[in-house]
Amino acid sequence: MRIYKVGSLLAAAVISMSMSVSMSSCARGGAHDTETNRADTRETPDINSAFSARDMSGSYDADEAVKVELSNDGYSITEGGVYILSGKSEMPVTVDAGKSEKVQIVLSGVEITAHNTAALFVNSADKVFVTLAEDTENTLSSVGEFVSDGDVNIDGAIFARDDITINGSGSLTVVSECGHGIVAKDEITITGGSLSVTAQSHAIDVNDAANIADGTLTLISGKDGIHAENDDDDTLGNVLVAGGVISITSGDDGIHASGAVTIADGDIVVTESHEGIEGAAITVSGGNVEVTADDDGFNAADGSGSGEMFGGRGGFGRGDMPEQGGSSAYISITGGSIRINADGDGLDSNGSLYVSGGVTYVDGPENSGNGALDCGGDAVITGGVVIASGASGMAQSFGPSSTQCSILYNFSAQSSGQIVLRDQNGDTVASFTPAKTYNSVVISAPALAIGETYTLEACGQSVSVTLDSAQFTGGSASWGFPGGGSQWGNRRPDGGEPPMGGEPPAGGSFDRRPR
Repeated sequence: MRIYKVGSLLAAAVISMSMSVSMSSCARGGAHDTETNRADTRETPDINSAFSARDMSGSYDADEAVKVELSNDGYSITEGGVYILSGKSEMPVTVDAGKSEKVQIVLSGVEITAHNTAALFVNSADKVFVTLAEDTENTLSSVGEFVSDGDVNIDGAIFARDDITINGSGSLTVVSECGHGIVAKDEITITGGSLSVTAQSHAIDVNDAANIADGTLTLISGKDGIHAENDDDDTLGNVLVAGGVISITSGDDGIHASGAVTIADGDIVVTESHEGIEGAAITVSGGNVEVTADDDGFNAADGSGSGEMFGGRGGFGRGDMPEQGGSSAYISITGGSIRINADGDGLDSNGSLYVSGGVTYVDGPENSGNGALDCGGDAVITGGVVIASGASGMAQSFGPSSTQCSILYNFSAQSSGQIVLRDQNGDTVASFTPAKTYNSVVISAPALAIGETYTLEACGQSVSVTLDSAQFTGGSASWGFPGGGSQWGNRRPDGGEPPMGGEPPAGGSFDRRPR
């Protein structure tokens, strides 16, 4: 008996953690709890239960498996068991097993090019495991417009009506000329292998959850890189990343979830997106995240605020609509390393923003219609390092519920250059080099203390800052509107409130548009 163990993942490693396409032949068609430091209005996925032992292992008994050399007759799997596939075909592989049966498909040098339908179609099973055999290259492609068979609206190169897992240590290339790359009507779990998906629409599209524990994912999409949405159950539509290396180039959002986006570990790089990561709740507890976005970097929106009522680019876009108080959406950063380069808001929560750990750098907008930090509810920091730069017109900082000091400083004119905060001994407290011009800086770090004097070097200037309170605001008088029920990011130096009309003060800017 030969037992093949593909991949080196250990389930214990996961359990110990507390995770432009050119298409030519198709038509374009909550309450704040200061003790827990996060909103408890929405449950985040349980990492301990997200991955089963079989999800992680990728092992199979080759002697007991059914071996299939593909031909242009296609192949249909009607019973549970292990199937080792090799060869080429222009007809799909289908799974139509019993609802209680598990099917393991081992791809061992497969090239399937399906026309107007899915290359792999899972119609019925309890769960399907797609194992990428060691040292093999596999390709699943769908070409041409998808054609409905009258019963199922297939619109992905891999289309699964039940749970599907991708594991192993080989490689898989998925190409969808006119639709999604991988569609899972329930859950998709990825725990290994090298996966490359190129799709005209979403690279990965799921109803209930996308759970990623390991593997190397390269996602190129005309729409979202990873899209999770469930219109019937607001506890679903989740994305969990507990490991792996993920690179996303998207025409719309990098990661979009109607539910929660939870990042516990791994490396995520969104090189191109409209909004980098969007979800009703965004939690980062570990890993490394880099986002480049032409709108918001992180956007927490649960549909109760107006940011999700209007779509489209330009004009009044999603990140530009007035935000509303009372949203249960939140961003919670408890660990990890985050780097955001956003032309819209950097960290944008229609509800609350909580930071208790990690290191977060925000290279925010150059236009005053957006802010490096944008919060419609409480903005609370109790730990970690945050440096956010951007335009001052809508600048916000952390609020009075915070236990860690913060500095918001607005300069009179936008400039470039490194941001360095030094203590009285000249030692560096925090530093960051933005890639764009800015005239507003927010800094919070554990070393900041009330009563201490610091030197802020930014915008080509050097200014002295004495923390006479936990939330310091200084510099030019440039005022933004309040986000929902939150504090105002930068109040007037004399302690008064920004006017609701009239001319901006000298050296400052004033935007009459409500947020």
